[in-house]
Amino acid sequence: MLPKLKPELIERFLTGNCPPFNDWESFAADEHTHRVYVYGGVRPRDKSLSPTRDFYCLCLKTFKWFKVKVSPVSSDQQLLPALGEPAVAIMTLNSRSYMFLFGGFDSSSRATTNRLISIDLETYIWQYVDVSDSCILPRMSAAMVGVNDELFIFGGRQLYHDELPGILPSFSIATFQQDRGWTWVVKDQVYPSNVRLGHSLKASLIDNRGTVLLSRGWFDNTKAFDLSPEGIVLFDTPSRKLYSGYGTLGEFPKEMAWHLHGPVKFSSKVSGTCFAAWIPYPNTKTLIPEIWLYVPPPIKQFYCLGLRDALWEMGCDMQSLITVGGRAFIMGSQEGHDDDTGYESARIGETEKQPQPCWDVAVELLSG
Repeated sequence: MLPKLKPELIERFLTGNCPPFNDWESFAADEHTHRVYVYGGVRPRDKSLSPTRDFYCLCLKTFKWFKVKVSPVSSDQQLLPALGEPAVAIMTLNSRSYMFLFGGFDSSSRATTNRLISIDLETYIWQYVDVSDSCILPRMSAAMVGVNDELFIFGGRQLYHDELPGILPSFSIATFQQDRGWTWVVKDQVYPSNVRLGHSLKASLIDNRGTVLLSRGWFDNTKAFDLSPEGIVLFDTPSRKLYSGYGTLGEFPKEMAWHLHGPVKFSSKVSGTCFAAWIPYPNTKTLIPEIWLYVPPPIKQFYCLGLRDALWEMGCDMQSLITVGGRAFIMGSQEGHDDDTGYESARIGETEKQPQPCWDVAVELLSG
């Protein structure tokens, strides 16, 4: 059994050039520098749902945002592509941090892509990465994790379409070698028959042995869903094998609109994966995150931390989760939630007459 855990919630007000409170943005954390990056997303009032190329950085030492100007590696390339729901990961190569974007819905071609982009997080220079040994299928809404010199890409969908998304039940691996560059070593390998993860699944590296936690996404975009042990899968990167979460105990999230997770260490005795699920608050239609701690094998259990009431009382519109250096932050806007807005407004966070909200608050979970 774990010690009784009730983290303290510490409100961190973010300053600087705060990014717009976009929908479907991509957050990523650099474990080397303890900086947080946010890319893309769709403006809340944009009915065309066109992705942006926004790129911002948050320094966790100062809790200050700044907008990043990303430049092309050569003159024949121009702006960083505007991609909808690309897979995103940050990893260190040759002692330098890089952010990788794979796939996504390309706003210029109006189609999903299978190109890999790297952004040097010291120079902020971007370039397309050539990956040898042919390509994997184009996609958006995939998950990606960087481990050592490899990128692991899971799932996704081929089409930007709710009814016929073209879900990809497979994983792929690209490996970097100093003398050869990047190579696809696994291409769209189909999951075992007992693994069903949908698209917009979530993935996070949860230990130093290379274990990746995968949690199921959507099969039907229009419905919230309940998580169950079958929706939890562990991927062992050294052996490249998937293991079902069957037998995982505890109270699982229900009626999830979306969820996010990442590794945390609350104390020397308590660590695991922080799992945030956005579910309707009682007697309202507003989506407020509840927080769980997932402890992997041999314990294999979900523990609900019971923080939703405290997050509701803060009155902020919390929409994302980021973990870095064992710390966990619920990210959001001080504009506040509306207890009668419902699912769409909880995602949009504004009305036509209200000012543009921004990512200007982070609630840190500290061990109580």
